[in-house]
Amino acid sequence: MMPETEKAAPAASRRSRLGRAAFLAAFAALLAAPPLAHLLVGPVAQEDNRAMAQAPERPRDWAQAVAWPRRVDAYLQDNFGFRREMVRANTVFWWSTLGESTSPSIVPGRNGRIFHSFNDTSKREYRELLMQCGALSTPEWLDAAAASLGAALDRLAARLPDAALMLVPTSMTVYPEDYPAWMSAACAGRRPPPLELLDRLDQAQRARIVYPVAQATAQRGDETLIPPHNFHWDGLGASVLIRHVAEEAYGLPRRVTMPFKEGEFASDLAGMIPGLGLSNRVLRPEVWATGVSPCIGAACFKEFHDPGGRYWSMVWRLRREGGDPASRLLVLADSFGPGAGQAFIEHFDDVVILNINDFGQMTPEELRALWTQLFQDWRPARTQFVFCDCNVTSIETFVDALPVIEDAPAQGSRPAL
Repeated sequence: MMPETEKAAPAASRRSRLGRAAFLAAFAALLAAPPLAHLLVGPVAQEDNRAMAQAPERPRDWAQAVAWPRRVDAYLQDNFGFRREMVRANTVFWWSTLGESTSPSIVPGRNGRIFHSFNDTSKREYRELLMQCGALSTPEWLDAAAASLGAALDRLAARLPDAALMLVPTSMTVYPEDYPAWMSAACAGRRPPPLELLDRLDQAQRARIVYPVAQATAQRGDETLIPPHNFHWDGLGASVLIRHVAEEAYGLPRRVTMPFKEGEFASDLAGMIPGLGLSNRVLRPEVWATGVSPCIGAACFKEFHDPGGRYWSMVWRLRREGGDPASRLLVLADSFGPGAGQAFIEHFDDVVILNINDFGQMTPEELRALWTQLFQDWRPARTQFVFCDCNVTSIETFVDALPVIEDAPAQGSRPAL
């Protein structure tokens, strides 16, 4: 009769073989699932905040043949089945379990706030954030940057003497208490460059810029200037700050008081870290309740001659039906322009918002034609520049992008700055 130990040995061996076979089958299925899904289902729209690699064409010469393997590798890294789900799962794991971001552009801070370190490609550096808090500023750099800024403000005053300029404080300036611990240590004792640069301007140059840091810092609760998951200002916070600037700094009367409605809105940074569903609870203005029709594109400028140019498709307009034709505001801004327009519509009946970053897409002739129509046909009562404080060193570039029209008429009467 066979001993029990000898009977158990073949059974254990069979279980071992079955276990290895099951593991190999599962491993093979895991490897095969992404390419099979890609072949059977086809490509799925990805959520990456960048252009995805395209399938390479058949090489036509030696140079293309040499580059072809790298292009195939890039395509396969960007295009396989379940990629979106895997990216989301990885993002959620790092954020929820480790408290870290998978994107070097998104930095989790304290009190639920996140910071945007744009242009950074490595989580080891965060040079953009360190520059914004002043940790990397040197006295020599600050002196040179202030001289360039002052000269730009002088040129702006010569071209548009009645124009006003506002800097919008951003999270790095307004919420230092929300810095992550490592950033608090690196930035301790330093001031953000906008504060240092404005202190270095002469009295006349400094008077041309409104920079309401104290007001922005005081706004809390529903009036918080920048929602915790945002880079840009939004909702009631933006309107409260604009009311302060328009009425206290500029002496402008408020024509209407906007009603607001609370809602949950996607973060403007959600696309940089897909899968988390970042959002903010914000009170947003109901502009239509005061007779305002928001509009974008050439259809908003039917009274202009030939408004069908490519730039008009990128222009915003807020116009109150039955409003005063002379109550016109031209906002020249970076990406903070739409928020400014929705807030300034309490003080004007017709607001046009141009993103000055887009001027580089236009030829000098197109830009001059746009400028002529705005200042000779539409005739704003006031011109307002609005830039985030992170763009303070780019004001020179913005000013130099403006066309010069020697015979441009003076703008309408307005309160003195």
